[in-house]
Amino acid sequence: MNTSLSRKQCSHRFINQSSGKCLHCGYTEISIESPPPPSSSPLIIQQEYPLNTTDDNSLEIEHYERLVLMVDEWKKTMTNRIETIYKSKIERLRDEFERKQAARRRFFAEQNKIETNDIEHEQIELKNINFQFLNHSAIDTEYTLMAAS
Repeated sequence: MNTSLSRKQCSHRFINQSSGKCLHCGYTEISIESPPPPSSSPLIIQQEYPLNTTDDNSLEIEHYERLVLMVDEWKKTMTNRIETIYKSKIERLRDEFERKQAARRRFFAEQNKIETNDIEHEQIELKNINFQFLNHSAIDTEYTLMAAS
């Protein structure tokens, strides 16, 4: 039990039924002889713990302050969990979007490459045709002069 001068002694009135811990100070009473008092019999609680209204009121206030702190911690934990879930979902969606964009870019790059190759191939054929026309011996000189100018 805490014997410091700054805190009042706990009367262990707020006991968790499942764990047997006092919700105010965290003290665990392990006694084989006497089971913990049932919550339905207030007379036993009053006999074991005589009522001191000022101490009990201050302990009750401390207990509720502790509960508020516990709820605040739970709220922070839940907020952090929701944020991590939200962030992971955003990251997943962003990665999926980037993957689709990369596939789209690859597809369009391949299409442009094919079109560019076709255009270059046509240009090469046209150059070869022009070259064949210019060097062919059966073409008139007037026609070649007009085409060259």
